[in-house]
Amino acid sequence: MKNLFGKSGQTLLEVVVTIGISSIIILSIVALGITVQRNATFARTSTQASKLAEEGVELVRSIRDQEGSVTGCGGPGCAVWTDLYNIKFGTGQTFALNPASPPTLVLSAVPESINLTGFTGFSRIVRIRDCVDPSNPANINTATCDFRSLIADGGKQDYQEWKEVTVTVSWTDSRGLHEAKQITVLRSVR
Repeated sequence: MKNLFGKSGQTLLEVVVTIGISSIIILSIVALGITVQRNATFARTSTQASKLAEEGVELVRSIRDQEGSVTGCGGPGCAVWTDLYNIKFGTGQTFALNPASPPTLVLSAVPESINLTGFTGFSRIVRIRDCVDPSNPANINTATCDFRSLIADGGKQDYQEWKEVTVTVSWTDSRGLHEAKQITVLRSVR
């Protein structure tokens, strides 16, 4: 390439423009890599939180199936799962899970803290509430309780023996507070 002085080569302006364009491209690729890494980390953490929430539901179901221990559930004579059906929770009570063998529920506003290899800072809380309005047993909470069963059986079931169980796993990262929830409805099996 000839420049103004008739000599071949590149001008300083061409070199600066080339370096500038190259820098922009390199910085864009690095920023893309960082974003991909952040999103992948969030996806892994979110998946792990969903697994912990599902594990919490399964632990609560196990407590129900084995007539497991419930501590401090807010009523007299409340020591095992079936005792929960004698207590009207209304909008709900929060419990912490003790996943030791055998698992137990403990009435607590303080969530269970969970730290796993590669994942730290999870907290898990269980909320149990009635599927019916305690002040009006004919009022079934169809927003969350399994209204499909209500339709299938023509409303013949005793929904006062149904409890909505919500397990929430939360964690905080650089983007703020996040939650993963699992909701199920458990009915008395005894």
